[in-house]
Amino acid sequence: MSTTDLVRKEHWDQFEDIDLIVSILSLEGEGKGALGELGELDALKSLDRNKLIELQKHVDAHSDLPTKLSQLKEICRRYAEKRLKPSTQYRSSGDIFEHLREQFREAPQEQFLVVLLDNKHRVLEEVNVTQGLLNKSLVHPREVFARAVEARAAALVCVHNHPSGDPEPSPEDHRITERLVESGKLIGIQVLDHVVIGRDRYFSFADKGLL
Repeated sequence: MSTTDLVRKEHWDQFEDIDLIVSILSLEGEGKGALGELGELDALKSLDRNKLIELQKHVDAHSDLPTKLSQLKEICRRYAEKRLKPSTQYRSSGDIFEHLREQFREAPQEQFLVVLLDNKHRVLEEVNVTQGLLNKSLVHPREVFARAVEARAAALVCVHNHPSGDPEPSPEDHRITERLVESGKLIGIQVLDHVVIGRDRYFSFADKGLL
């Protein structure tokens, strides 16, 4: 079956990620070759600023390819951010990762937020708790649970990022998680998980049986 037929019949599973990008942007010749020189893109998730700068070196100075790719990446980011909207039921740590990975991907500082849930684990809202210095995020249970109490949340999921890209939790991450879980028990709001987001991976305290 030809490429045209595959597209017409929407057999997307027959395309590699990079082939889909080439097709969407109608690339050929120089633009297609430039993407190939960059190697495996791993879809758009690895297309950061450095990759875009590198891409510019392989195409004409006036080429709008890097801009087009950046725009496409932005559309994907916006879609991902809107997936976990209010009333959406929280099912797993993977939901959190897919929802927030782009927001945290290139953040230069640690950010800590909580996803508030009702008694059926449906999303009520997201609350940004703090943004700290690189490798240092100061989180107090009072800040985490203040809005949760106001919103009458039954449970919550804590989320923060590691700008280094490595989601492995630090000793401080373990300590704050234990403290938040204990505080939640006293207040009556269950901490379902603490998800640490790295560049392309994440760590879930719940999945590892650490809650």
